Amino acid sequence: MLKGVVLFIAVLVSGQLCAAPSPFLAGDDVQLRSDLERLSRAGAINLPLSSWPLSQRAVRQALEAVASESLSAALTDSFSRLRRAVAQAEVERAAQLRATLAARTRPAVLRSFADAAREQLNATVALQGAAGGVFYQLSASAVKAPLDGENSRFDGSHITYSLGNWWLTAGALERWWGQGWASSLILSNNARPVPGLSLQRSVSDASELPLLSLFGPWSATAFMGQMDDHRAINQAKLLGLSVAFKPHPRLEIALRRTAQWGGEGRPESGSNLIKLLTGRGDNCYDSVCREDEPGNQLGGIDVRLDLPQFTLYGQLIGEDEANAWPAKKAWQAGISGDMALAGWQGSWFIEQSVSRCASGYNCFYNHVIYQTGYRYHGRAIGASWDNDSRVLSAGATLTA
Repeated sequence: MLKGVVLFIAVLVSGQLCAAPSPFLAGDDVQLRSDLERLSRAGAINLPLSSWPLSQRAVRQALEAVASESLSAALTDSFSRLRRAVAQAEVERAAQLRATLAARTRPAVLRSFADAAREQLNATVALQGAAGGVFYQLSASAVKAPLDGENSRFDGSHITYSLGNWWLTAGALERWWGQGWASSLILSNNARPVPGLSLQRSVSDASELPLLSLFGPWSATAFMGQMDDHRAINQAKLLGLSVAFKPHPRLEIALRRTAQWGGEGRPESGSNLIKLLTGRGDNCYDSVCREDEPGNQLGGIDVRLDLPQFTLYGQLIGEDEANAWPAKKAWQAGISGDMALAGWQGSWFIEQSVSRCASGYNCFYNHVIYQTGYRYHGRAIGASWDNDSRVLSAGATLTA
């Protein structure tokens, strides 16, 4: 997978040089994710790691339980970097102004985890702060030659409130659901983030109820966003629900569900929403029932198995229901592990993704009613390469 050369410059303007207050670890740092997975493979931490952004609070709590004196030298470096990343992240402090400039030799046609810029040039100014249990980031960007024609945007802006063991957020957060590094078949950073409301569990503790405690540490996220781009059905909503849990310290299972619903000329009643949530009324083929068909739905599962030397992972995503099962399927499988080279530490991965339906071409991510498809501002919300693709990817990250 060839990409253009990327230049990234960051400037921090504030009263002191310190981590910006934020309730989340955003999916824009390859080394941070690599360190988390290294500690998970070693059995040092036990929390779900496949639903980004991660809650800072959940990561900090997992790190506090680590017996750091028992870690190897390589893992101690990972542990120290992570401790610095979450240190005082939720401390209330005055606003900080950050400016970033990201440039590429050409626009990012294919985006992988933590890619910094979509367009050739992206200049961003962000105001971040925290007060009274409220965290905020007001972000404004100017871009050069964007695919969707919007030269200014406010992606990344959000206001988040701590509501018990949950984060309630209004804004446009980038999300990544899945174990893959090259892409996710259901929700990746390929498309711009959809603005909306979300609710995310802030600590991944296991349930204290006898039966539910068997699922181990768990995380959950639900969101509803407004798709405000130019579409065949304007003002459609994007809904998502994800639950990830670890019934064993080396096994993570995540259940995902997304859907496009409502919009101009489409039903948005409570009963229609219940139809969507329960999976009823999908795939209508006559004009009468199609008027009340709830939406374009995707759902699936991803699994991660941590072994001492490497990790195996996979994702299976389906869309359109038939007899209570997905009628069209896409899949991803991969392997990742630790690496060390001449004093450098990091991770490597190899994965394959297939987004072509067995029944034929041009079916995945498309829908007979929502004819713009599972896309936002011209880019697939799932896999970067859209549908009808079979992609083998490999990569590595190293830190001195």
